[in-house]
Amino acid sequence: MKKRIIGFMFGALAILPGVNAQIVPVGAVGQDIIGRVFAGIGCSTGQPTGSFTAAIYLPYVAGIPAEFLFKEGATVRNETTAILTGVFSIGSIAQSTNFNITNTFLSPVKVNYYYHPLVTAKDWTNFDAFQPRAANHRLSI
Repeated sequence: MKKRIIGFMFGALAILPGVNAQIVPVGAVGQDIIGRVFAGIGCSTGQPTGSFTAAIYLPYVAGIPAEFLFKEGATVRNETTAILTGVFSIGSIAQSTNFNITNTFLSPVKVNYYYHPLVTAKDWTNFDAFQPRAANHRLSI
């Protein structure tokens, strides 16, 4: 009887590491986003306004070949040739500092995506090229 109990205990201890093993879930990336944040600065004061927005482009979307995300014949694949872009709605930004650590808090925002194969940004400073806007409209945050 003693041998049987010891054998049972040894067997239980032997399978214990297998019981604790966990399967790690693995998932695929649905898209990559590259963007720039535009934080609001007051024109007269030069101080932060507490508002922000962002311009983005998508260099990778699962299931869409990269050649369809950039202008036809593009030799570089960056914001200057991207045709799938987007902008954030205007949100609020706040910071708190604790010694040498600064926490930045962003409000929830809406992201609008645009497909425009004929017009792309020349660089990050051309915010309006990341979205369809009237030529005379200026972003104010």
